[in-house]
Amino acid sequence: MPITGINNTCSTATPSMDIKFSSKDNKYSNVVTYFILPNLTGNMSSSVIDITTLKVPKGITLADEEFNIPGRIDMLIGSDLYPYLIKDGHHTFGKIHPVVQEIHLGWILLGRIPKKELIGL
Repeated sequence: MPITGINNTCSTATPSMDIKFSSKDNKYSNVVTYFILPNLTGNMSSSVIDITTLKVPKGITLADEEFNIPGRIDMLIGSDLYPYLIKDGHHTFGKIHPVVQEIHLGWILLGRIPKKELIGL
């Protein structure tokens, strides 16, 4: 299956497989068909993020507790599944801070990270 991405680059995913994934607490799970690629993207984010100044409310456990350290992306969740992952909880702190959104996999950050939070830039 051809997959076209940023800058019109094209890759071919030949095998696909059904993968079951679940939340850390195993309260949510789902089975989806994923296409397998040899390399999805480079490490994300491109720099370490200083999370001490981000407005994450106390008591919230992020789905990826090491999101601020550049690392490998294991899978992309498509727009066909994402709406079913969203829960009601969210916190907003203005346009210059990310939104803290509750999903069935935990809490995630959406939006921009201010440049001053990127260490090494």
